[in-house]
Amino acid sequence: MNAYTLLHAMSGVRAEFVLEARDFLGYGVEKAETGRTGRRLWTTLLAAAILALLLAACGYAVYIAAMSYREPQPEDEKQYYYDGAEGSPNEGLHMDLNHGDCALAVHFDTEEPGYCYAFRLDPSLADREDWEPLHLPLSETLKTFSDKRYYPTDQVRSYEQALREAGLTREEAETWDYRLSIHEKEGERRLILMIEIADAPELHGTDLIFGWPEGTAEILRDESWGEYQRLEFVVDRDGGNGQRELTKHLLLFHPEGQYLLLLHAADDAFSFEELEALAEGITVKQTGLRYSIGEKPMNWSICGLAEG
Repeated sequence: MNAYTLLHAMSGVRAEFVLEARDFLGYGVEKAETGRTGRRLWTTLLAAAILALLLAACGYAVYIAAMSYREPQPEDEKQYYYDGAEGSPNEGLHMDLNHGDCALAVHFDTEEPGYCYAFRLDPSLADREDWEPLHLPLSETLKTFSDKRYYPTDQVRSYEQALREAGLTREEAETWDYRLSIHEKEGERRLILMIEIADAPELHGTDLIFGWPEGTAEILRDESWGEYQRLEFVVDRDGGNGQRELTKHLLLFHPEGQYLLLLHAADDAFSFEELEALAEGITVKQTGLRYSIGEKPMNWSICGLAEG
């Protein structure tokens, strides 16, 4: 166990936990019985405790974020809620829900404050004659920080202030995306692909619900993919009135950056290999703007190809 390994392993461990573990295990107490092995273990624990203290003092402690999922069931407890926003037609309305007939609930352990992120897809990957791209640039997201309906008072910023904190000019903010949609040019010009990014404050305390109001999900991959947690699944959604929709979803969660890349696609338009190729062509930008959302009127969000 070298210094780098200890530095990496102990960055998210509080020092008192290490010392409590030492006392519980009795390392260093019965020196005569533990012998050389006990002394070595105690030395390692002590070194780890010292490193943890140094890391905490220097601000290097890393929050361990993660993505998980579950398939809701009709008999689940009602753990989701909705509160009508003040001043809206639903003001005063409160609902407890379980989304038990939906396909999938994806949960994220993130910190409440976090950085604002954006992405850019390699233009050559979206340059097709039969595709019509529609960009929602980062500039539109930064403009929302001036809206008191979405952010607590201490988080409200003018567009110019948001640009300064993000470290971007107006022109630069237009070149990075928050969402990218691809429509077919022919026929009904249907939506076949949506790529979007979500920050830690958006994910904190909010489950993404797929296959609403009814649906099933088939999980194909749940594994590491480079720096990301990768989750691939197919959703068969029943929207009612005979409306059925089959979609593919590729979720890439970055535990250190605490952001999520989402790629949603019509099942007949893309394979997962094609979605992964698109994901490899995405560049993610962390801006300098750090924010939090505060209390939310709901702890869930409907997510899919045409909604979210």
